[in-house]
Amino acid sequence: MVMFSPNHRAVERGSLGYIFKRGYHNYALEKQLLNYLGSPITFNKYIDSEDIKDEYDYIVVATANSITPRNLGVWTDTFNTQARIATVLGKFKPAEIIMWLDASYAKNGFCYLIPVNDKEASLVQIVNGITGYELDYYWKEFLFTENIDYYISGTTDTEHDCGFVQPLQVSNILFVGNSAGFTDDLIGCGGLNAIESGMLAARAIIYGKDYNTLARPIFEDILKLHELHKSMNTMDNSKNDLLITLIGLPIIKNAIYNNPFFRISSISKSIKLYNPFIKSKRRSAK
Repeated sequence: MVMFSPNHRAVERGSLGYIFKRGYHNYALEKQLLNYLGSPITFNKYIDSEDIKDEYDYIVVATANSITPRNLGVWTDTFNTQARIATVLGKFKPAEIIMWLDASYAKNGFCYLIPVNDKEASLVQIVNGITGYELDYYWKEFLFTENIDYYISGTTDTEHDCGFVQPLQVSNILFVGNSAGFTDDLIGCGGLNAIESGMLAARAIIYGKDYNTLARPIFEDILKLHELHKSMNTMDNSKNDLLITLIGLPIIKNAIYNNPFFRISSISKSIKLYNPFIKSKRRSAK
């Protein structure tokens, strides 16, 4: 994994984890799960849970957006972003991920490149605090600044909301995945949480258990990562440079990547104590 800030670079080698392929490929995560599913699926049809809640014992909302929990008054926004996902063609190292931190074109977000194979990759930009109309400017700034000249075969733009949902069940309606706020607002991971929360919702329905209790550990992990995200909201390019420099230090790299007990959420308590100090410092600066 190669990480860039405007003036620094950090490289970490070794077995760092797994990449889940998403999208249209036959071996994409969604396609693999679909092959195991025996239930019929109706595509391209909008359904309001309020219209059908009396027809079924339970409804599981897995729409990957905040519309339903927001309408029911149980959604709280934490982070809103615009994202561009591009399919690019060129020469790539399939096991190498590249990430960029630069406030000039990503604000408090980031950009990354993940290869599909040695000839195709996904190039992604995530920018907070802008509208969809502004994304073109930041995209061009990203490509120009990093001198990226891959052939772009297609792009998809999307708006993504991160937030909290409480409670996770309203009457007979259960929320899972990003509809439950289970995509963290630090690095945007939510696939495994979506699968796990779906399993927990099924367990709650089948065995009559309390879904809020079953899914509480996921919710608490999301809260911990949110504390880290709040500290990232203060990052400018000088702090991005400092972060990448620290990550590149051998003692830090060893503590993070070679420690089987390390979890990024484990440092949230320290960050939680630090965040009010950052907030008061920003107020005094104004």
